[in-house]
Amino acid sequence: MSGGRWSEKMMAACEWVMRIVLLNLLWLCLTVLGLGILGAGPATAAVYAVTRKWVQGESDVPLFATCWQTYRAEFGKANALGWITAIAGFILFMDYQFFLAQQGAIYSVLRMIITAFGLAYVVIAVNLFPVFVHYDIRFMQCFKFAFFIGFAKPLHTLGMAVAVAAMVALTLVFPVLFPFCAISGSSFWVMRLANRSFQTIEKRKQA
Repeated sequence: MSGGRWSEKMMAACEWVMRIVLLNLLWLCLTVLGLGILGAGPATAAVYAVTRKWVQGESDVPLFATCWQTYRAEFGKANALGWITAIAGFILFMDYQFFLAQQGAIYSVLRMIITAFGLAYVVIAVNLFPVFVHYDIRFMQCFKFAFFIGFAKPLHTLGMAVAVAAMVALTLVFPVLFPFCAISGSSFWVMRLANRSFQTIEKRKQA
């Protein structure tokens, strides 16, 4: 490889790292703007709106303008999505912990049921924000679309879940990564796989 091409590839890589870092910092700022509990959902939707454009080839999308527009326009819906997802996850976790501590055949069955619900929850959770920013659909349809698309493309969904789990593991080992790439980095890979699912489904509809 010539020195010029190597330099170009390095510059391109540095530009993408900078985009990821800036987007994550914007997520932090927008989350703080909403006092945390009212900012995380809209800020996450804003990040996914940007990464959606990235994976569709719009690498020069204006970060702040796109984030701010999505944050304001989807503030209520994104908060509802975030809170419903968080509360449902907390309830499932607590139920599983309770049944795990119990003995008996009935509790073994209940643990299996909760595990099945947990699987469905993960499928919906990793697909929810990509569906939200990609489709112009009613609020409750976001959950329906996330469920069916997630199970229709299981390998993509598995890859999305692995990407999120890997980022969580990395930030637990290296907490310094959280303000720089935790949300934007995982969002980029989740949206990349989700976009493939959307494209495949749309092609099947056109066939």
